[in-house]
Amino acid sequence: MDSRIPTGLMGGTDQLTRNGRRIRFCSWNVDGLQTWIKKKCLDWVKKKPQISCASKRPNVQRTFEPVELQELSGLSHQYWSAPSDKEGYSGVGLLSHQCPLKVSYGIGEEEHDQEGRVIVAEDDAFVLVTAYVPNAGGGLVHLKYRQHWDKAFCKFLKGLASCKPLVLCGDLNVAHEEIALRNPKGNKKNAGFTPQEQQGFRKLLQAVPLSDSFQHLYPNTAYAYTFWTNMMNAQS
Repeated sequence: MDSRIPTGLMGGTDQLTRNGRRIRFCSWNVDGLQTWIKKKCLDWVKKKPQISCASKRPNVQRTFEPVELQELSGLSHQYWSAPSDKEGYSGVGLLSHQCPLKVSYGIGEEEHDQEGRVIVAEDDAFVLVTAYVPNAGGGLVHLKYRQHWDKAFCKFLKGLASCKPLVLCGDLNVAHEEIALRNPKGNKKNAGFTPQEQQGFRKLLQAVPLSDSFQHLYPNTAYAYTFWTNMMNAQS
């Protein structure tokens, strides 16, 4: 499945500033932090954002990060979350120029907080959430759990958004519009594009409320993907 998975959502405002300057956010779906570093992706991060969010499988614990990240100037405030018993399974990271007012982990429900999937950082002007949303899995074996997560996550985000403008970044594991897929008709029974997942995501957008930043800026742009299947050399 070649698809565009939303990686940045905003609610409450269409522009965020700090000290009168617009804030740049970067959300990167990193499938293995060490590999990402070896490919010199840090060179890009150094030049671009004030806040960078990494999701999927960073392969780090909260108390450890690679030397290359420890020595990264300009993004010295770094926060990591990953499961203690499933190395390389899931996780998220947040790097910032400025120290947040408060940082927390998870959504406050033990059932959903065992796999290092959420970091929340509060700023004077906004709340940032970086997340790696559970995948429904091959054969949709985890679809029921995904639906349960969606409801809990939506409730959690609504609570945050009631206090300050909310920015949601990460791997949200859903494509909610047909334009986001190369072959939408052939993927309706695949994880990330089932009617149940689309419905859950649309409810989240409406309830929080949030806007898909890419869709807002480029509503008619086709073939703009963030994920390519490993099968049949799809990315080429």
